[in-house]
Parts: sequence; structure tokens; C-alpha cells
Amino acid sequence: MMINYVTRYLLRVEVSVAGGSPVNPANIKFVDTGLESVEGRAEVQAVLNNESPNPYAFRLRVRLVNHSGKPLGPPFFLSHPVRRSSPVPERYECRIFGKTSILLASQIPEPILPGKYTMEFELQSRARTLKKHSVDVEVKKGQFPAQQSVVARIVGDIQASPARIELSRRPRGQRRVPLKLANWSDQAANVKLRAYLRGDSSEEHIPWLTVRPKTIRLTPGRTRSVLVAASTREAEDKHLYAFLEVTVEPEKTLVGGKKLFPIAFLAPGELKLKYKIGDFIFDPSGQYPAAALSVHNEGDIHLALDGVMELDNPFGGKAKVRGGFGRWVLPGDTGKIRFRFKRIPPPGSYPVVMDLYIGHEEKPMRLERTFKVE
Repeated sequence: MMINYVTRYLLRVEVSVAGGSPVNPANIKFVDTGLESVEGRAEVQAVLNNESPNPYAFRLRVRLVNHSGKPLGPPFFLSHPVRRSSPVPERYECRIFGKTSILLASQIPEPILPGKYTMEFELQSRARTLKKHSVDVEVKKGQFPAQQSVVARIVGDIQASPARIELSRRPRGQRRVPLKLANWSDQAANVKLRAYLRGDSSEEHIPWLTVRPKTIRLTPGRTRSVLVAASTREAEDKHLYAFLEVTVEPEKTLVGGKKLFPIAFLAPGELKLKYKIGDFIFDPSGQYPAAALSVHNEGDIHLALDGVMELDNPFGGKAKVRGGFGRWVLPGDTGKIRFRFKRIPPPGSYPVVMDLYIGHEEKPMRLERTFKVE
């Protein structure tokens, strides 16, 4: 007797609802909605339940509104996670069988700063809004660490991007970078900008750096750009560093504040990184417990820390955790790559494998370490 074993793997199922019943919004229930950190970025997630035996096809649109009623960018659609690579508009066609639940999700296109927001959902079918649902959420400081290199909060609802400015004399490097200032508050604000050399806040005359304009009035809901440019004629043959101090002056009830933005001006030639890997410990302090790896910069060029840590998930299976997210460590400073956990793991020893991207290196450095939770 001969027995042939045939194994087939079901990777994906495409469901098309043809000739189905019109969507009855009363049968679609919002079971759970919220913001989740996925790869360090903010993602809107919604779990919907179909209480009817009939299958439905629809779209789910959402927009975020801050505490003062201003929308955080335009509204956007959610999709099945497995359909994120599908072409538009098919990507946003949501299907649900009868008596089942589905998860819909999408990353927020705009950076979101700490504060209180309202997520406003619209269930749509054939370009008609059939049902609305709102839920209040609060974003905490540091909740989405991947945004740190993208946008920085100066004070209140006034922000600037990018949070770090890299100018370069290297091939394909940028010698001009716009700093985008945005005022999402309900009041006008006066902004002053001042650049000074790293290590000497009194030295504001920097021959190789131009910042203009240096004073701006930001009206509510508007954005303005500041030009940050470097001159090659005045530059030295080494990497140079400065800080851009952005100050928001109070007006009416608006609270003033300031923020420092590091500026790097890279010299041509080979980039020689020099750093030392330090301790690897579990840090339970703060709002987000994390396994933290210290890195000391012994060179003359900044490091940009990024990495992925893989470990046996104490709650089952394997887990990959990303950390660093391009965080800068300036020459002579020490920084940490924090691999965060949603909750503190059970006590024990955890061997891990880390793929680290340090500075401008193209290939990852692999490290094997162990951290302990007591």
C-alpha cells in the first residue's frame, strides 16, 4: 500500500460579498477601540462585532480631534491588518461574516503629541455614513517613542519637526533643512529662535550656520517653516555641532516654554564611529519598564541608536521588541537603547539576541546578553 501525504497551507483568504444584504448599522457594534504602540508609532485599532447572521461590506473612517476641537490632520480609513499591502481603494474595503468579530487598524498619518483627544469613527457604505461612534483617549508622554526623531513638542499644542537636524557636506547630503513649526492651539504665539555652539551657549556667532527668520508669529492652526542652512565656505574639516533654541513667548493664557534642537554638520570623508557598549539591565522604573542597553560615544560624530531585541516571551511564544528609534548620542555622551514592555515580566533570567544599528553603519551588530527581573 502506498500513502501519499499532501500538505497545503492556507495563507490568505479573499472574501467578496456579492448580493449581500444592505448594511444594518444597528447590527455592527464597536466592541473595543483605542490607540496602540506598534513599532513605536501610534496606531488606531477598532474591534467590531456583527450581531447579524448576514455578511456585510463597509468602510470605517476615523479622525482625531484635540481638546480644543481642532482635527489632527485629515480623516483616514482603517483596514484589515492583512490587507495593508493591497492597492487603494480595495485596501479599505472591510468585510465581516455573520456572527463574527474583526480587527481593523491603521497608523496615524500625523505625529500625535501628549494630551487628550477624541476619536470620531464613521461607518460608511456606498459613500453614505450609516453610524458614528466617538471615544476619548489620552496620549501620555513617551507613549510613542518612534516619533521622537520626527516631531518635538515645544509647549502645549505647539510643535516643531524634525526634532534633530543633520546637515552634511557628504555626497547626497543636505545643506538646507526646513524646520516646520506648527501651532495647533487656539491662540497666537510669538516664537524666537537662537542658535549657539555646543558647549558654549554664549557663542551665538556661528560662521557656518544660518537660521532665518529668527522671529515668527504663529497664528492658530497655521504652520511656518524656518530655514536652517550650512555654509561650506566657513566650515572646518571636522564634524560640527550646535543647538537651536526655540522659545515660545506667552500670550494671553498661553504658557511659554523652550526646546533645544541639536544640529549636526558632517564633514566629508570616511565616517569613523567609536563607541563602547555598556551595561544591559532591566529598568522597572518609570511608566514603561524596559531592558536598557547603555552606549557611550567615544568618537567625534553622533550616534543614532536603533535595534531589535528577540527573546522568549514569558507570556508564550517568541517576542521581538524594537528600541532606540534613531535616538542621537552626541560625542562624549552616553545614551540608552530601551526595549520597552507593556508590563513587567515574571521574575527570572532572560537571554536575548539584539541586532543593533549604531550611527551610520549599514549592517547590524549582533549581541547576545541576559537581563534579570527580580
